[in-house]
Amino acid sequence: MPPEGRSLTFLIIALWLGNILPALDATLVGTALPTVIGSLDGAYLYSWVFTAYLLALTVSIPVFGKLTDMLGRKPVYFVGMALFIGGSALSSLCQNIEQLIACRVLLGLATASVVPAAMTIMGDAIPLERRAKIQWDRKSTRLNS
Repeated sequence: MPPEGRSLTFLIIALWLGNILPALDATLVGTALPTVIGSLDGAYLYSWVFTAYLLALTVSIPVFGKLTDMLGRKPVYFVGMALFIGGSALSSLCQNIEQLIACRVLLGLATASVVPAAMTIMGDAIPLERRAKIQWDRKSTRLNS
């Protein structure tokens, strides 16, 4: 039975908060990376920080999609969140550019787990017939406000 009322609201908020972490990561890393690269003397590998993240993300999305189907949505989502927190903590402790690239690979894997799992959980929680109505209600209340 799909969640209703308050439990659906809490589910949407929890998934939104989980998805905001990768978005904030991408925003903050893009802004702070020139300073970080300068302090790590890694200008020669500047592009690999982004490339490693995107490569890990792109390659592992289908893998985590299959794991989500095999193991369930919640375990994969929570493992992804743990990987993301661990990767973020390790990124802050990097002493050279190579370690930063390795941490960005870990963050790419975590993002590949969190974002698709959250979308799948949302798709499982809200029946197809209700999705359009929920989106329409949100838009119409904004227009009337």
